[in-house]
Amino acid sequence: SARATGVACFLSHAFAESARAHSRSRGTGRSGEIRMMHPGQLVLRTTAMRVSEDGAVEARFTVGLPANGRRIAGKQARALLLEDVPRVVESTLVSRSQDPAELERHAANAEDARALRDALPAMGLVAFVADGAMLPRRSGVDDRPLESDDVVSFRSPERLSCEITLPHAGAISGMGVPEGVTLIVGGGFHGKSTLLRALQDGVYDHRPADGRERVVTRGDAVKIRAEDGRRVAAVDIANFIGRLPGDIDTAQFSTENASGSTSQAAAIAEALEVGTGCLLVDEDTSATNFMIRDARMQRLVHADDEPITPFIDRVSELQR
Repeated sequence: SARATGVACFLSHAFAESARAHSRSRGTGRSGEIRMMHPGQLVLRTTAMRVSEDGAVEARFTVGLPANGRRIAGKQARALLLEDVPRVVESTLVSRSQDPAELERHAANAEDARALRDALPAMGLVAFVADGAMLPRRSGVDDRPLESDDVVSFRSPERLSCEITLPHAGAISGMGVPEGVTLIVGGGFHGKSTLLRALQDGVYDHRPADGRERVVTRGDAVKIRAEDGRRVAAVDIANFIGRLPGDIDTAQFSTENASGSTSQAAAIAEALEVGTGCLLVDEDTSATNFMIRDARMQRLVHADDEPITPFIDRVSELQR
């Protein structure tokens, strides 16, 4: 259930942090290391920590047995397994080591996120961003929320504002992204890509205080981008690419080195084939000639000489 997943994520986060704190070198290499996969900001079912409906907890982690080169350090192994590991377990998995209110907060947060995502189809929405959400991240490799006085919390435009009632948080307001074609527009450094990244990550649930715990997207949403050089195997891109040099069959297109436009066309075809109902596209990571042909380009290159049917000319057909 969502509650069990939320609790498991909380416990795995606590265990990973405690394991890191109690690990110490007991020989060469990774000897003495206690390690569990860190869940980060996402709330996902993992094999590292499992919580059953009856409250049983199962933790899976690795231990670096002490050794000096090819020689086993028996006494240090005994201390690691009988002293260090029990300390980690005692500090994280024993009931008295955790605040019941904190466990409930994580369980309720996961349950609310699941209810929020489940409510989208009946409201004709593909995504929801709650008022007050904090979307910026610390960096491209650090998914924690950016902590700065300059960070501005999200506020829905009035035209898209709606309200949803959740099991625990009650009524919340925010921006509902409707089904159909929605454009995110604005000047440079106005947060367009930040919002789109939050939407693409909205297929996952997030930890309390992440800033995006009330940002959800349909579970079948797919982020589309150009990927120069990627491999493509027997994908039908004929709706976007009519013909290619060498009489290459675009209805069964294969290549070991796709261009920006062919790779993006293939990505859309693949997403539709697996049944997506929501495509997310960022102009910054798209092939410009695939997205649009402006009036000047249409005058310079006649349609009969242009093999690409741009995305803007096909997007309305994708809604059917």
